[in-house]
Amino acid sequence: MKLLILGNHTCGNRGDSAILRGLLDAINILNPHAEVDVMSRYPVSSSWLLNRR
Repeated sequence: MKLLILGNHTCGNRGDSAILRGLLDAINILNPHAEVDVMSRYPVSSSWLLNRR
């Protein structure tokens, strides 16, 4: 399964980051083999917050 998540969170909004992290964790639990891409207006801060490239 391939998923694309579109978002607009920033380093200044921890709530958005927590929601995205929770969503990614839930997807991983339900389907550990899912390929998930996250598109963000601020890709550098998003990848840093999520520890992903």
